[in-house]
Amino acid sequence: MSDRNIIIKPNPFPGLRAFRPDESHLFFGRIESTLKVVSKLRDNRFVAVLGASGSGKSSLVMSGVIPALLRENTEGKKLWSYLVFRPALNPVDHLAAELAALSAGAGFTQLTEQNVAASLHNRAEGLTDAVGRIRKNLRQQIVIVIDQFEELFRFSHAASAGVPCEDTSDFIDLIVNAVQKPDQGLYIILTVRSEYVSECARFNALTNLMNGSSYLLPQIPTDLMGAVIEEPVKLSGAAIDRALVKLILGDIEERPGQLPVLQHLMMRLWDHWSRLGDMSRAISIS
Repeated sequence: MSDRNIIIKPNPFPGLRAFRPDESHLFFGRIESTLKVVSKLRDNRFVAVLGASGSGKSSLVMSGVIPALLRENTEGKKLWSYLVFRPALNPVDHLAAELAALSAGAGFTQLTEQNVAASLHNRAEGLTDAVGRIRKNLRQQIVIVIDQFEELFRFSHAASAGVPCEDTSDFIDLIVNAVQKPDQGLYIILTVRSEYVSECARFNALTNLMNGSSYLLPQIPTDLMGAVIEEPVKLSGAAIDRALVKLILGDIEERPGQLPVLQHLMMRLWDHWSRLGDMSRAISIS
């Protein structure tokens, strides 16, 4: 078969990275978890999503929770926006940069990164203050997703030695104070690896927040795992042999943290199959 007869369809599997909000139509198996996290977020303006590495915390938030909120934008009651960042070594400055970038979008009052950073560094209420200045009306709701929150502890030499460093304490104070203040249209989601919960427990105020609103992400039920493989394939106009699906599921069954591995396998399998050129044939073992 000549190369010009080969049609490469877009790969519906993200591989080892998390799903993005624009890929929510390809995200399956997490409807119940999405609804529960959204409910906790609405009730408390805060939720910590906990789970083992590879359990799909980031994908749940990015391709389940965020799209669920954004769908309300067409209803006219609230106007949701979001930002996502990882703490790394300078969490306050990273947050300032993301807030400044968000404020440059349509419908917000633009603030410079330096202006936001000064507010965040100088006062415990700085996050509430910055968000209040960015918003132009009460309809605007801002969701801050702090992905891989455990980086606060992993990347801090002082914290890893058992001593909370100043940057970590200041950043946690910003979060706690913002959630405890009256509703300013600000919502906060953390994703946290479960093995770092003990690190969070060293901060009493953060512990109280997490005790009041957290969600331990369960494994996807066995009866829904087939859809994780089959539905994206169907949406892309292809088919996959049920024998192959059964073989893959049997290999990962009862093994936690395998979702990224599964997505990577399917991404590579799709790439190989699509290069064969006969798109009328189902993806199969042979």
